[in-house]
Amino acid sequence: MLDFFQFPGFQKFRVKRKDNYIDTEEIFLDALAHKKEKGVYSMEMALSQKIFQITLISFLFIIIFFLLYSFYLQVFLYDEYLIKSEKNKYISIEIEAQRGIIYDRNMNQLAFNSQKFELQCLIDYLPEDLTLKEKEIREVARILEISFDDLYSNIQEKEKGVFIVAQDIEKEKAIILKTKEKEIPSFNLVNKKTREYLDGNNFSHILGYVSGDDFTGKAGIEKEYNDSLKETTGTINKERDALGELIDEEVISSSKSGNSIILNIDFGLQKKASEYLEEVVNKYGATGGALIAMSPQTGEILAIASNPSYDSNIFSKNLTTQEFNKIISSSNVSFYNRAISGEYAIASTIKPILGIAALEEGIITPNTSFYCDGGIELNDGSYKSDWKEHGWTDLKKAIAESCNVFFYNVGGGYKDFIGLGVEKINKYLSYFGFGSKTGIDLPEEKEGLVPTPEWKKEMFDTTWYPGDTYNLSIGQGYIKGTPLQLSIAVSAIANGGYIVKPKIVKSILDDKKNIIEEFSTEINYTVPISLSSINEMKESMKETVTSSLGTARSLQYLPVSSAAKTGTAETGKYQVYHNWITAFAPYEEPEIVLTIVVENVPNNMGLANLIAREVLGYYFGEKERKQSDEEIVNEAGN
Repeated sequence: MLDFFQFPGFQKFRVKRKDNYIDTEEIFLDALAHKKEKGVYSMEMALSQKIFQITLISFLFIIIFFLLYSFYLQVFLYDEYLIKSEKNKYISIEIEAQRGIIYDRNMNQLAFNSQKFELQCLIDYLPEDLTLKEKEIREVARILEISFDDLYSNIQEKEKGVFIVAQDIEKEKAIILKTKEKEIPSFNLVNKKTREYLDGNNFSHILGYVSGDDFTGKAGIEKEYNDSLKETTGTINKERDALGELIDEEVISSSKSGNSIILNIDFGLQKKASEYLEEVVNKYGATGGALIAMSPQTGEILAIASNPSYDSNIFSKNLTTQEFNKIISSSNVSFYNRAISGEYAIASTIKPILGIAALEEGIITPNTSFYCDGGIELNDGSYKSDWKEHGWTDLKKAIAESCNVFFYNVGGGYKDFIGLGVEKINKYLSYFGFGSKTGIDLPEEKEGLVPTPEWKKEMFDTTWYPGDTYNLSIGQGYIKGTPLQLSIAVSAIANGGYIVKPKIVKSILDDKKNIIEEFSTEINYTVPISLSSINEMKESMKETVTSSLGTARSLQYLPVSSAAKTGTAETGKYQVYHNWITAFAPYEEPEIVLTIVVENVPNNMGLANLIAREVLGYYFGEKERKQSDEEIVNEAGN
């Protein structure tokens, strides 16, 4: 009656005894009878062989799948997961170091290192576990008192690298973040380096500035001496456990602060010169100007000013692009250093060079005189004018009163008198450094231009006319020079014929303020001219100050003796000129050469004279200037 128990799958479940077998169905029948007595009619039976086989095969398949997947992960993806594991285990953090300090010649600190706290999220090190990830972010949001949702969303948008969570963090919050760093290991509190400058507007063209991104010099001394000033950052590895907790730190490389620099610049003189230049430019309606003060004996630059200027400190501020563009687009802001890059017609300041050339070539003596009736008429009927009638004029008077006619004769010749000519003029201009860079340790220096007939032919496809030589003889026309070049040339007259190399930096110090490099006086070359010609020109330039008709006679009221030459360059605009002066003092033993140009001066006012009088008075300790501004402004000639 229980034939269904006879299928083959059940035969293997028979119980074997010594002499016979008990069939499976007998066991089930006995159990059924037993349960019937108790009123229970359920019946149990063994799994079929087919079901068992399917279950066994499925189980084996799952085991094999996981074994193969484990093999795939451990062999084919080993490198990838090893990198991820190491990233989760270690965080590399930079050890900050300080950029070198910049001082003036009297150890007044001009450039400072400061810090602003910035919190970074290291995206690659965030926990993969969402709970741990949210925990870190939530803690940061709580400390900074910002929205968790906003912070979480912003971090999610960043796939890798570093996300700046906050800048300019208050010191109190920074302290809390520092104490919580074990709880937020994926966040890094950075002392963001900033560079600040003392009196940034007056020193910007000397000091320059550093980039806010990589903290490297981008202008001025910061750029020129970046390799010396630049610090070397170190690296520290922070090790974390599986829960992200900090367990160890290891210094991989040490940090090293940059070297410091001492300048030849005098803080007080620089401040005075820059501020007074700006004051005069603004007061009298000029558009800009430049000033160089240097030692003619050593080449040390004592002051260098350019107007308009800019404030180096703007690069340390977290300005928006719009705010930054508004600042730099102002007419009162300029990154152009006119003192070394401004190329101007040098006007009558060229005349001392022409005078020396004429003496050296033997075409004049100190007593040679020409009559000036206000100009000369050329063979083609054109007229080269002077700024006034000077009468009979020798070299001293020609320099003192800035007589054009004298130098028309000397440079281009006139009637029976044979002048130097363009080739000889250019030879002596080159002797004194015009047309070449001076080698100053500042970037962006320009070399100016000493024009030649060949240059004119190439540029304009036209010949060199006698009028071009006459223009060159009084520093007009195509010639271009920088205020620094003129300072170097006049220094050679003041020091007896040496072309010195101008130097901003005096020495370099290590991080313990020990001198590791000191810059001594460097003579580029000696001008091949006689000392007698130099001395004759020095006496002539002294007449510019001491003569009652001298064009820089206000300097005679200084506490020391001096010599000078003024100039007025045409601009092509009616009654608008570039106003020049170059002077050295004391006359007997010169310790300073001062050169000034003021751009686009209306009505030929002597603004350069006014600035020179004020700056030299300050330098030599004058307590009160006796002359009024108006007296000085109106004394200028040509």
